Amino acid sequence: MNRVDDYALEKKPVMRAGLNYELHKATFLRASFGQGYRYPSIAERFVSTTFGASRVFPNPGLQSETGWSSEIGIKQGFKVGSWMGVIDIAGFWMEYNKMMEFNFGLFLPADSTLAQVSNPSEYLGFKSINVGSTRINGLDISIMAQGKILGVESRSMIGYTSMNPILLRPDSAILVNVSGNSKTLKYRYRHSVKFDLEHTYKRFSIGNTVLYNSFMQNIDEVFQNSKPNENPFGVVFQLGTGIPSTVDEFRKSIIRVLLFGISVCLVNYPKIVSFLSSLKMY
Repeated sequence: MNRVDDYALEKKPVMRAGLNYELHKATFLRASFGQGYRYPSIAERFVSTTFGASRVFPNPGLQSETGWSSEIGIKQGFKVGSWMGVIDIAGFWMEYNKMMEFNFGLFLPADSTLAQVSNPSEYLGFKSINVGSTRINGLDISIMAQGKILGVESRSMIGYTSMNPILLRPDSAILVNVSGNSKTLKYRYRHSVKFDLEHTYKRFSIGNTVLYNSFMQNIDEVFQNSKPNENPFGVVFQLGTGIPSTVDEFRKSIIRVLLFGISVCLVNYPKIVSFLSSLKMY
């Protein structure tokens, strides 16, 4: 096997297949299956960096993530007065092996112990690790339509997604870094709704979008300090960075409104979440 810088070159074929069947006039049944594969990014494996008072550590031993996804759905066309549209209902099921997620912890050098380092807080931070097997399944419903309101061309869309993102066989080291007592994957919403309405008159268009996300059940425990007896990092993180260990305001139900192309966000994510997501580089 060829190696570059002591790392094996990986090659994994992926397969995708789908079927679409016209069950009746304007009624379509579909099914699909696909495999997925994600190799660790350069940032996840080799980059050591800081953002604010927090640190991100590299993980040269991070393994590739594999998985599969499937979907079955039905689409139905309709016409009501001057309005025409489609209703789409689909169920989905995805499973991943060796899923990669950022975890907070104490990451000492491989040849060191806690007693051998002068300042342990320098080794507190985030690292991308393999959290094991995961499953994400759920239901997606959407209605899209086009017609006229008071003689003005209009388009609308409303969609709802319910999903169950869970860790299948997490070990204690993974669960202690999850803020809640459930096995729900961190930073996932179980329910979301989107509504979009746009009007077009001659060369002018005006519209708005409303997005809703439900309460985020699990985040990194360090941001909530909900398990101080099992995981002391929340208190240590607060003492070392000055950032409160109960930074969980962003978990609440979120409503975003997009009007005239200007985004108004009632509750924002903290910068730390977007920063860690950017390192994944899908």
